[in-house]
Amino acid sequence: MVIEWGDSAAPPVRASTRADGLLLLCVPRDAEHATLRSEVGDNTSAEASVLFEPGATPQIELRIPFDVATGIPGRLIGSVRDALTDDPVHVVAVSLVGETTWVDTDRQGRFFMSGVPAGKHVLEAQHLGYAPFRHVVAVEKGHTTEVDIALVPAPLEMDPPGDHGAPVAPP
Repeated sequence: MVIEWGDSAAPPVRASTRADGLLLLCVPRDAEHATLRSEVGDNTSAEASVLFEPGATPQIELRIPFDVATGIPGRLIGSVRDALTDDPVHVVAVSLVGETTWVDTDRQGRFFMSGVPAGKHVLEAQHLGYAPFRHVVAVEKGHTTEVDIALVPAPLEMDPPGDHGAPVAPP
């Protein structure tokens, strides 16, 4: 839940609701109204405006639209480490097989993917100098799945110095 105090100097608030969807919060003294919206994965509800009256307890229902066919998406978070040294590996391309997008790991080897459809997916991680990694992951709707990846170093074969093959004649 994101709460922006319309007329207050107070900063916006990100808060989680209870399992039953209820959110209780204290309103800043100088706030007369607020704008609220709910977020799940990449989906956001319509905004609701609330006027505050002393002693009143407003009840607001925020509905999040989503595609019924695919359901609420999930998220993948994780880290990629070197299998031999246990050091984080950064700039690893992490993707779901069959998808056209990927994310890169940060300097600590961490990655985050949002909007992942619920179901089983093949997660792939690739980095020069390491064997490709593939693993089946199950993503539940509206939940975050955590994955820790250990990449195995795979030495690169290079031509010896000075051996660049036969010269090619210009066309």
